[in-house]
Amino acid sequence: MSSLGTGGGGSTHNTVSGDAVVVGPLLMAQHIEGIQLPPAAPAAPPCQGPPPTRVFVNRTRELAGLRDAALALAADPGPGVVMVVGVGGVGKTQADDRADDRPLREACEEKLGTLRRSMGLRPPAVPPV
Repeated sequence: MSSLGTGGGGSTHNTVSGDAVVVGPLLMAQHIEGIQLPPAAPAAPPCQGPPPTRVFVNRTRELAGLRDAALALAADPGPGVVMVVGVGGVGKTQADDRADDRPLREACEEKLGTLRRSMGLRPPAVPPV
């Protein structure tokens, strides 16, 4: 086994010290010719929901209920939650995907704008939702 160091003599010793916490592989070397790292993780997690169905019928009342709940939530000055419940397979996710959430998004943007102004922040300081 040959030793590396200045002029071919001596030895090289690498340590990780202090409060270092190493999770996963650690590469320490005197000279690295090239290294290929795995691709970076996506900035946002991929959509985990099922793809939309081709047929979606007889949900006019449910969609209206979601719209009304979003409007009521938008009118309330405090935080709130709209919950869609039911047994598996009845179309909750599909109804939610097809619901018009513009009133809720607009209300959230308005409330966020009010919060920004109350904190003395200018609009670019906090990105819009």
